[in-house]
Amino acid sequence: MQTHLVGYAGALAVAGALAALGYIALTRDDFPLALLYRQHVNDLAEQLDFLLWHWSGSRIAAVELACASILTTLAAFEGQLVYGGIAVLGFVLPLTWLKQRSEQKRQRIESQTDSWLTILANALRASPSLGEALAQSVTIVRAPLGDELRLSMRATQLGRTLEEALSELGKRVGTPHLGTALGAILIGRETGGNLPQILEETASSLREMERLHGVLRTRTSEGRTQLFAMAGLPLGFVFMLSRMDPAWSEALLRTDIGNMLLALVVLAYTIALFLAWRILAVDY
Repeated sequence: MQTHLVGYAGALAVAGALAALGYIALTRDDFPLALLYRQHVNDLAEQLDFLLWHWSGSRIAAVELACASILTTLAAFEGQLVYGGIAVLGFVLPLTWLKQRSEQKRQRIESQTDSWLTILANALRASPSLGEALAQSVTIVRAPLGDELRLSMRATQLGRTLEEALSELGKRVGTPHLGTALGAILIGRETGGNLPQILEETASSLREMERLHGVLRTRTSEGRTQLFAMAGLPLGFVFMLSRMDPAWSEALLRTDIGNMLLALVVLAYTIALFLAWRILAVDY
């Protein structure tokens, strides 16, 4: 019992030393992996900033590094490579999850854009000032678009012009519908046209685009389902044949001609699946 405790204590000490050395090395400019580590920290910070979460990307990366050191030490002491795989996932999964949450936020903002334009058009009829109309719309629009609009209005209070604040909003969110809406606002303000009517027509166009996108998603989802079924069908067929006759694949696996044919079939099938996926991956 004492031997196991001493062993685990030694493993933890080694893991702590590895984490400290790794952190020192990765924060040095002359270390080759330092650039990748800083890019990872910047990616975490960018996603956290967009989600308006008051977390630190550098602290999350440091926790990932500490966990990876512990798991790597366990893999070395116990000879279990699965710990190494978990250590790699520990770096990949948090950033992947944050990117997924950011994409979900962008999709919610897209769905709110047309209704926000309608609200803004009605506010402009009551108040000709675009700044005052935007401030009124912020109090009505819900999160997440409402939060982004509040940040833009706060930027104007700190000295930014309205054009600069709206341009930064478009770059920050980076969605097609919001970019179209902001472009209509800025162009309508510069040209001096009937801005409420322009915004209502833009909102109507965005709603029609969203309807067409929904039809397109429905049609392509059927093709993607068929593609997944086709991708898994050969594996199921091979499994069934292996259960029925374990010796059926000897000619393919143990002869040169069989290996060549098998490689060609796998290559051709992979190319076919890739082309089918590209055809179904419509950019809408």
